[in-house]
Amino acid sequence: MKGQDLTRAATLVGLAIAAALVGTLALQNRRLAARYAALYERTLRPQPGIYMPTVRAVTLEGDTVTLGEAAEGERQVLFVFTTTCPYCQATVPAWNRIAAILDTLSAHQVAVFGLVVDSPDVAAAFAAEHGLRFPVVRLTRSKDRVLYRTGRVPETRVLDSYGRIVYTRAGVLETDAAVDSVIAAARGVTARGPGAADARMSRR
Repeated sequence: MKGQDLTRAATLVGLAIAAALVGTLALQNRRLAARYAALYERTLRPQPGIYMPTVRAVTLEGDTVTLGEAAEGERQVLFVFTTTCPYCQATVPAWNRIAAILDTLSAHQVAVFGLVVDSPDVAAAFAAEHGLRFPVVRLTRSKDRVLYRTGRVPETRVLDSYGRIVYTRAGVLETDAAVDSVIAAARGVTARGPGAADARMSRR
């Protein structure tokens, strides 16, 4: 009997150890999955500190502009959107408000652009329908679309004169605080919670 008891006890101990190992491995897998998801998220969305490439593009009005580069001390505000995204449409009033306010800040040189990948006719119709108060630039090359990470919208970014992202916010801008944070970043003032994400956004 003693031998059988010892065998049974050893078996139970072995099962307990195996269960503990399985639990540990499962926890490690969850942690690795979370890290992978965070890394994947960083590849989809630009982060503060990343430099955007210098790209020459044409607005819907036919003007040539340079993205990712500006005169010393100047900044660029980019609104990344698509014409079919409902969250982009919901953000248009806030973007128009930001553009109007920045236009009055003569002491701060800030260029505001909308970035879109839709066709010229569709983009122009959207701009007219929603009364966009900022020039819209189409990124026609797939390379530029990837580099500027236009796959998730809407997104609001502020670049310094070197093309470095100093502020980015994903999703709908719904509150005065969100609008104020964009304006503060464009003026070169440290804002609270830069880069805050909003769950309401679209993936393309």
